[in-house]
Amino acid sequence: MSNNQLTRLELRSPFALYGNESLIAEKSEEFGHFIELNEFQAEIIKAVNIMLFTTRQLLKKYLTIQGIHFSDKMLTKQLKRLSLHNYLSKKSFVSLNGRKSGFMTYMLDRKGKGFLRHMGIRIKLEGYINEKTPGEVKKILAANQVAIEIIIAGSDKKMYFETARIFLVNEKRLKANGHLFRALGFINNEDGGKSYFIQPVRNGQDDIEELLDKLNRMEQVIQIAGFSELNIQEDITVIVVAENKIEMEHIEKLLENKQKIYSHLQLA
Repeated sequence: MSNNQLTRLELRSPFALYGNESLIAEKSEEFGHFIELNEFQAEIIKAVNIMLFTTRQLLKKYLTIQGIHFSDKMLTKQLKRLSLHNYLSKKSFVSLNGRKSGFMTYMLDRKGKGFLRHMGIRIKLEGYINEKTPGEVKKILAANQVAIEIIIAGSDKKMYFETARIFLVNEKRLKANGHLFRALGFINNEDGGKSYFIQPVRNGQDDIEELLDKLNRMEQVIQIAGFSELNIQEDITVIVVAENKIEMEHIEKLLENKQKIYSHLQLA
């Protein structure tokens, strides 16, 4: 194998975790001003709520999929304004030596949450988002990236995705059995076809064990509840996303002999 080939195999995802990173909020006004949000600003806030965490580029692709027309300059201007006045929180990943990531991460801030409550829209994972570690945030970003690219490639307006969707048998059975799992990325189709679960995995044994545990719980929940109760398609693929190609090949070998165990899932 040439040095160039080895370098390509070791290339890491932009959402790979580099050492002991922290997630630092960028400066905003302490209180900010209340804004009478226009339609485009409202769509941005609703999109960030759906995705939990996003970058400017992912948000641009998501809004375009929704059929919203805007310019790059317009999106940049509104992200800056919404962040300045506490509708969105803008954060960057910072390493121990002070090096910042090449992209900003956006999430809901207090006024954005207030706007959604006023509109009667449920805020996703409220109370838990701020507790997410940099590694967990990057996993969600990676899941969003893959989900958006699948929808773009499919060119199907009936496809939609959800971030960090919980699946469980039902509340009473949950208390008795604990049968549930959270898909970091989930794609479904309103008119049948395929469904996808997307699960990013960090380099390291702990994350691989977490993946295997989640696959087992996926299989159990589907087996007990059935596809229709969970509102997923029978043709379902689990997409495992690794930080680089070398790690992906390692995971593929681990999963080679497990495909026959998961009678309801296809692994990719």
